[in-house]
Amino acid sequence: MKPITREELEKGDGEQDRPALVSVDGRIYDVSSSGMWTGGKHMNVHGAGRDLSAEIKAAPHGPDVLERFEQVGEMKQEGDGAADAYPKPGKLVSMILARHPHPVSVHFPIALSLAGALFAVLGVVLSNETLEAAGFYNLVFGAVMSPPAIGAGLLSWWYNYGGAWTPIFRKKIVLSVLYLIVAGSAIAIRLALPEAGDAIPWNWVYVALAAVLPPVAVSLGFLGGKITFPS
Repeated sequence: MKPITREELEKGDGEQDRPALVSVDGRIYDVSSSGMWTGGKHMNVHGAGRDLSAEIKAAPHGPDVLERFEQVGEMKQEGDGAADAYPKPGKLVSMILARHPHPVSVHFPIALSLAGALFAVLGVVLSNETLEAAGFYNLVFGAVMSPPAIGAGLLSWWYNYGGAWTPIFRKKIVLSVLYLIVAGSAIAIRLALPEAGDAIPWNWVYVALAAVLPPVAVSLGFLGGKITFPS
C-alpha cells in the first residue's frame, strides 16, 4: 500500500476539488464520494486531511463505516511517529483506568438523582417529612459522587480518546457543569429553608431544581452509552 506523508494527507482537505482524505489507525481513506463529506467537512465538525483516529472512537459509529470507501494508502511514519499518539498515562493512572472508574462511578449520581427527585417531590407534595428528608439526602450523596464520576470521565476522555473535542464530549461537559450547578443550588436552597415541609415559594424552587437533575443525569448516561456502544 502506498505510504502517504502527513503533508500529503493535509492536502487532501476536500476543498476546491481536492480529494477528501482521512486517516484512521494508520489507514488513509478517500471519502470524496460521500455526501456526508461535502467540501471536506463531516457534520460541520470533522475536517478531511487529518488523522481522525481519536475522534472516531468518540463518534456514534465505529471505524467500520470507512470500509465502504477506497483505502488509498497508509500513514507514513515520520520521526518517532508519535505526532498523533494519545497521551501516555503513567503507572498509577494506567492502574486506575484499567478498573474503569467512570462507568462504575457514574451509576451513583444517576440512581441517587432519580431517587432523590422522586422522594423530594413526594415529600413536599404530601407534606411528609420522612420522604422529604430521604430525597434531600439522596440528592446530597448524588452531588458528592458527581465530582469523582466527572473526574474519572475526564481522565478517560484524555487518555482513552485523546481529548477529542467531538460534539458528544462537548455535550457531556456542558451537562456535567449544569448538573453540578443545579445540584449545588438545590442543596443550598434546601439548607437555607427554615422548615423543609412548608409549602413556601423557595421550597417549590428546590423541588423544581431537584426534578431537573434526573433528565440531566440520564442524558449524561445516554451520551456515555453512545460512545461505548456506537452502533
